[in-house]
Amino acid sequence: MKSVLKVSLLAATVMLAVGCQKEETKPEAAPQAEQVQAETGKAVHFKTDDDKAAYAIGVSFANYLSTSIEKPSEIGINLNKDLVLKGIEDVFKGNAELNEEETRAALESLDKRVAEKMQAQAAEKAAAAKKAGDDFRAEFEKQEGVVKTDTGLLYQVITPAEGE
Repeated sequence: MKSVLKVSLLAATVMLAVGCQKEETKPEAAPQAEQVQAETGKAVHFKTDDDKAAYAIGVSFANYLSTSIEKPSEIGINLNKDLVLKGIEDVFKGNAELNEEETRAALESLDKRVAEKMQAQAAEKAAAAKKAGDDFRAEFEKQEGVVKTDTGLLYQVITPAEGE
């Protein structure tokens, strides 16, 4: 669990750092600076390879974090992205509203809720599959040439065997 917490906090931290940086609006750029068109439509300037690597880390963590936030919504748990960003910002400012223990407890609670919902969905799917199987067997048993063994196995004799 600690690794999930550490990865989540690291991802959140990097995302905040990238999101909170003011972008350069000066028309002149260093000759060797690369420009990348961000989703906002503003150009991001990379003056060094370290700048480019930092941006890439931010993109990578943001993609991971975005997936981590969106996945629970598939099972009815909706996480507020604004509060995720607020948590990241608060950590960078050094005034997080949750201490380490409260953070761990909240993430464990989320994990538990996700597991419970997924288990409930799996049980529903299993019950539906069992009902569909039972319905199929009931209809199949009524067809001509279907034989039921002592163990309950159903099979259909399409062409009877000839010989002994």
